[in-house]
Amino acid sequence: MSGSEKRSNLTRRGLLKATGATVGAAALIGGGVLRALGPDEGVFAEEPEDQTKCRVGCCWTCVYCQYEAHVRDGKIVKLSPIEGGSPRGSRMCLRGRSRMRAVYNPNRILYPMKRAGERGEGNWERISWDEAISTIASKWKSYREEFGPRSIAYYWGSGNCAALGSGNFGGLLGRLANVLEMTMVDYCTDMALGYGMARVAGDGMFRNGASLIGNADKVVMWGCNFVDAWWQHWWPLADAMEKGSTRLIVVDPNYSTTASKANMWVSNRPGSDPALLLGIMNYIVENDLHNKEFLLNHSNASFLIRQDTKKILRASDLGILSKEKGDSSVENASEILDSPIVWDEQSQTAVAYDAAVSPALSGERLVHGIPVKTAFDMLCDELGKYSLERTSELTEVSVDDIRKLAIEESEGEIWNIAGYASQAYDNGAEFGQALATLAILTGTVGRAGSCVGGSWYSFNTNPAFMAPTGTFVNTVPVLSMTDIMDSGQYAGEDYPIKSLFVAAANPMSSGGSSNEILEWWNKIDFIVVSDLQYSDSVKYADIVLPCAHALEVEDVLKGSYYPYVGITEKAVESPAEAKSDSDIARLISVEMGVGEYFEKTDEEYLRELVDESELGLERGITLDRLRVEKDICYDETDIKFYGGVFPTETGRANIYCETVVPRIDWGQELDPDFGHVPTFSLPNEAWPRGEVAKKYPFTLMSHRLRTRWHTGEFENEWMREIAPEPIVKINPSDAIARSIEDNSYVELFNERGHAVVRAIYADDIRPGVLIYPKGWQQCEFKEGGFSEMTSAHCNPFTVNTSFMDVAADIRPWGQGE
Repeated sequence: MSGSEKRSNLTRRGLLKATGATVGAAALIGGGVLRALGPDEGVFAEEPEDQTKCRVGCCWTCVYCQYEAHVRDGKIVKLSPIEGGSPRGSRMCLRGRSRMRAVYNPNRILYPMKRAGERGEGNWERISWDEAISTIASKWKSYREEFGPRSIAYYWGSGNCAALGSGNFGGLLGRLANVLEMTMVDYCTDMALGYGMARVAGDGMFRNGASLIGNADKVVMWGCNFVDAWWQHWWPLADAMEKGSTRLIVVDPNYSTTASKANMWVSNRPGSDPALLLGIMNYIVENDLHNKEFLLNHSNASFLIRQDTKKILRASDLGILSKEKGDSSVENASEILDSPIVWDEQSQTAVAYDAAVSPALSGERLVHGIPVKTAFDMLCDELGKYSLERTSELTEVSVDDIRKLAIEESEGEIWNIAGYASQAYDNGAEFGQALATLAILTGTVGRAGSCVGGSWYSFNTNPAFMAPTGTFVNTVPVLSMTDIMDSGQYAGEDYPIKSLFVAAANPMSSGGSSNEILEWWNKIDFIVVSDLQYSDSVKYADIVLPCAHALEVEDVLKGSYYPYVGITEKAVESPAEAKSDSDIARLISVEMGVGEYFEKTDEEYLRELVDESELGLERGITLDRLRVEKDICYDETDIKFYGGVFPTETGRANIYCETVVPRIDWGQELDPDFGHVPTFSLPNEAWPRGEVAKKYPFTLMSHRLRTRWHTGEFENEWMREIAPEPIVKINPSDAIARSIEDNSYVELFNERGHAVVRAIYADDIRPGVLIYPKGWQQCEFKEGGFSEMTSAHCNPFTVNTSFMDVAADIRPWGQGE
């Protein structure tokens, strides 16, 4: 089906005709353009007299949707879309509709507990909050006195990402970590895309807001499955497709639900996305389809690159010093700007880039005896290695389809949208850099109809809130924790970690190689986990603290894939002894002797975060306004890099990155010549080469379920009715060759671990690929777990967990070796 054209005449009303609050799972699968119920479907009914409603929101890092919580007798009875609401509030996914079930989960953690037995046994003793906090503070004070502040580590995730929530290193718990100068463990997840794109644009995520997607002539999705993973992103695109104004092209090894809606689907070999992009760019340049005007005016394509040092030729190299752009006088050397140099074809001389009348896009020459060539030529040298035939060999995409895709990429208004699958390989940063470079090469960025990348808007709250004492955490990557726990050293300094505090995270099942995590985890003396549910990480804790659900606190939704900041109101009280992240931080702070920095109420802190933020002051956005208006747009333009202006040294995009630095630097050995221009490196495991491929011939990939967001709220019984147990999808040809029957139990395995799950025949899965849904806990498997098999391999530049870069094999359960 690669490269095939397909279109459906199926409409919303023809597909769905329902008035209930939940759409059946079967109705959410199939052909045609697909959307959730819109506000014109008659789903809004009058509120019963004994029932109230309030505005709440999801605090996960997808869209931060808002919706209505219907409350009766102090209990949430329904969650529903907002009538006439903002773009992120008029429709809801299955996860959002069922979120109230986590509040009333019969297995919810309601009281502080301490371990009774060995870690992992699951035996607990209920204790009081006084005992829990006293124990934590006593141990932390002892560790700090003997080993220093770095001995206490803090691990956060994306479980509660509102302004006062602990997710994404926020809220009072993040503030506490800074005050105590803890060691912050960077979770190294989904970082490669933004890091690679930042080499080009100075900003890692630069797609326009989703509401503008209808301005694109075509949308090209790379390793992205909107329909299942990001529902609120899908329906604006579905609207545009239904109107006939926008076409969809999907690049994905597997025939995903989103691919089934596309006009063109391109199936490439897993991990080959950077090579495909390089081949596309090479074809564009060879056929003179690149945007020369954009390259000359909005990128550093004309900058001269020294061939002896691979650095940009600058004014100081020529003995020319300039105080500022366009000014050759020098009065104060401390203010000198060392301008990049270009070759001006009109004057036939080397001049400052902003002084050239006609800068040369191409050319190799000597300037003051220094051999140079343009940044554009440096890029072309690399692109020239990727002919159509060579690219086809690497990617297993036909020459014709590569040519078609290259032509599509060079014509019209284009949104290139990246998911997190293509970046989840050892070469993930190369994918991000190549995708961003393609947009610069074709000039498809900075307009309503053209953009590239992922998308992330954040209402930047008052930064002073996070560091009241002017002290900060010390950051280490989770991928270095094995070495740190073995040596007590990181970056040549002492890091004697003795205690770990985990909040809004579940590293034991969402990190890379859970068996390796367990090894370093068990070398830590004292572990505290704050959670709602008995996750894999809770299972291996020493103290467990029951935290409040996001529906039980007032907070501010500061992040989104739309430029909005919104309120999430407190719908109900927390049950039993569950406490908010803020209250947990306050209790610990008092016992640690720093309570003076945590004395304000949540309302006072929200005013500090919102009212006193730069955007709050500039746009008049306050907590009081949010309480009335519920959701406020703070960027009506909604266009990233409008007019082709980038947050770089020169305001231009860098198709040549002069200095490539690692995402996290601990003095690791790096190749100084790597990464100046996009390139392609083979994945670490997911490639048919060497002994690993002979032993484990399948690429093991994951996908997001409609019923789970990572591992959050995994005990939702409504969603378990739809997806009751973990499965693995396998192409029937691969299954039959291994005597695996459809719907039978199988064992997935590699050198790191194994998992026993049910195998499902799936023609939409590429041969040689096994694909599993994310988010399952150890207790849900017959044996093992998917996270056992993922890898903690660390690319020294990207420092990112490569969840898709995994080799594995499969056999019928019980067959053995």
